[in-house]
Amino acid sequence: MNTLVRTSEDLLNQYTEWLREKYTVNRLETSDEIITPFTNNLNDRIRLYIEYISEDTLRLSDDGNTLNELEMSGLDINTRTRQKILDNILSNFNVELTNDVLNVTTSYRDFPIKKHNMVQAILRVNDLLMTQKKNVINLFNEEVYRFFDDNSIYGTPEAHLVGQSGLSYHIDFTLPRTANRPETLIQFVNNPNFNNITTQKFIFDDINKRRSRTAPNSKLMIVANDLENRISSTAQAVAVSEQFTILKWSDKVELLQAVRQ
Repeated sequence: MNTLVRTSEDLLNQYTEWLREKYTVNRLETSDEIITPFTNNLNDRIRLYIEYISEDTLRLSDDGNTLNELEMSGLDINTRTRQKILDNILSNFNVELTNDVLNVTTSYRDFPIKKHNMVQAILRVNDLLMTQKKNVINLFNEEVYRFFDDNSIYGTPEAHLVGQSGLSYHIDFTLPRTANRPETLIQFVNNPNFNNITTQKFIFDDINKRRSRTAPNSKLMIVANDLENRISSTAQAVAVSEQFTILKWSDKVELLQAVRQ
């Protein structure tokens, strides 16, 4: 047992020595630059900046690099969901955001934990790249699946159905036919604009033509992510004209009522 403890302590000591060697400090005109061994999504080493405010107070910041690099990678940080995620990350690590600069004011004594939290926050904020494009759709789909599961909405997720054209389509969720309800195909649409909504109607019609005998009177429902993107008026008009339902993700009560009918 003692040998294991000594070995573990040796390994930790070896790691901390290695970690310290990987840090670089550059003296700048008005601050010090700390180059850490941790890397961001661009594979650049994360840099921190220290401004000495008084004898016992300093300000630690990223000089705006974190959000700037996300924007350079094509990420729109100003969506409602990303802003909420960003606020939660900064709150969890007690980091402030001032004019797009991540920063914290601390005493010399608390510098180690504040510096540790700052790096953790930067790494977590960098993970917002995972909410880009296809990943956003996957995140939304996972939220809806989780909501259905939590509320005991049972059906078939991620089915593949073939249309009259011979094309195979991915259907996000299928509610089976019951005595009181026809089979219902549910598609999750992250961006409910006219093109995306009409595409789902085309898919449904193609499938419905081929399955008119085995699944008569099937219905189409669309769960639209209106928290991120407004449902266009033309998309709403198509739904009314073609007699299918667009359900707002923001209205969970109406969503549950619709899928439980």
